[in-house]
Amino acid sequence: MEFVNDECNECEYYARPISNCSSWTCIVCGMEEIEIVYHSIPFIWHRYKLQCGHEVHERCYKVWCKKMNSVGCVCEIREKMDNNLYCNCCKNFGHSDSTCPIVRYLHVKQYIIASWDHYYSDYLRPKK
Repeated sequence: MEFVNDECNECEYYARPISNCSSWTCIVCGMEEIEIVYHSIPFIWHRYKLQCGHEVHERCYKVWCKKMNSVGCVCEIREKMDNNLYCNCCKNFGHSDSTCPIVRYLHVKQYIIASWDHYYSDYLRPKK
């Protein structure tokens, strides 16, 4: 069996990964996935939710993005730009994880705390 490289590996940064057991329909292939419960254990569907709100199979999305050489949805093609990225930290579209304002705030807060600890240990701690 021959491996076919037909998937875009960077498109996953432009979609929100979701997993749950509810019914849904893939916007690319049109397949309807129904809610399945086996011995009271729900089957979990893994997929992407796009910026427009449509849901798509992971593989369908990766193949479609490679074929179209873009990201987005069949309803609106988008360019691979930073303002179309999905951030896993704040769960919003518009920037990457590394440029997230929340992450930047936490880094600054950590720096201030570390600086204060260093200052306290060097200058304010009583000498024995």
